[in-house]
Amino acid sequence: MGVLKMHSECSSFAASQLELGVSLAQLGLGSVDYIADTITLDQRASELFDLPPDMPVSRQDLHARVHAEDKNYIESQVRCLLNPNEVNDLNVQHRVVHENGEILWLNAKIRVIFEMDDSGSKLRPVSGLVAIMDITALKKSEERFVYLMGESRHRIKNLIGVIQSIARMTSRKSSHETFLERFTQRLNALASNQALLISMDFAGVSLRSLVVDQLSPFGNPTTNRINIEGPELILKTDAVQPIGLAIHELATNALKYGALSEDSGEVSIVWSIEDDDEPMFALRWIETGGPIVKQPSHKGFGQKVIKEMAESSLSGTVDLQYLPVGLSWTLRTAVSHAL
Repeated sequence: MGVLKMHSECSSFAASQLELGVSLAQLGLGSVDYIADTITLDQRASELFDLPPDMPVSRQDLHARVHAEDKNYIESQVRCLLNPNEVNDLNVQHRVVHENGEILWLNAKIRVIFEMDDSGSKLRPVSGLVAIMDITALKKSEERFVYLMGESRHRIKNLIGVIQSIARMTSRKSSHETFLERFTQRLNALASNQALLISMDFAGVSLRSLVVDQLSPFGNPTTNRINIEGPELILKTDAVQPIGLAIHELATNALKYGALSEDSGEVSIVWSIEDDDEPMFALRWIETGGPIVKQPSHKGFGQKVIKEMAESSLSGTVDLQYLPVGLSWTLRTAVSHAL
């Protein structure tokens, strides 16, 4: 009697541990009846397949939940599984589509039990057990990783081209003594832009963060000499480099020759959305209180960045004016090109 009681207690303990383990692993279980061609799902599995729990449903209804792009693969794998001459275990990943349109990624592990048919001449599948796990979050992480790797390759290729261009243009307009300093400054501006992009997983960058980051090497960008105004906007990844480089070149020019070269000078960086026939993004750099401004006698790399590069990269227009009271720069482009 004592042995039977101990055996019963051990069985009960093992069953409770098994139930706890299944729950912790967030597994759904399904019992397959290949003779009746049905499957019975527990509560968790029924939620994953969007089918009723604890009652036989046809395997056809179950397979109807499989995503159309995965259906041929799953059906071919099941055919192999039900062949007694093949392996009787299967581990597959596929998508299911719920009635409300929600798509989940599932990992299904299946084992089939074979028995001899009534004639005793060949094996046939009679039952099976399916363990199902929701791997949607994992798949999304994998997709994000693949996207970021592709985006990084694309960005690196473009970045090398930009660096080569900066090196060529800087060398043309700089002496041997000043080349390294100017090239390094522009390279640092590129690096700052790239660091912001990476910190946001290439999902866009706050315009305010970009402006503050580019102005920080030139002093405290929150002082009363530098006014930054505008709503919180997120730049598209392709807009970050041209706008970041333009802000860097404008700040460099202001520090050398413009408003930031004198204590009385001020700079305003202001942006807004203008409601024209098409919503337009406008970014303005306005200098006041500095020395009298004169039109430069030649076009250097900085001018190419703040006008030609900004216009071509953002499919917009740049209004650049060397007013006596200070330089005025306005970039305008369609919202869809920048934000």
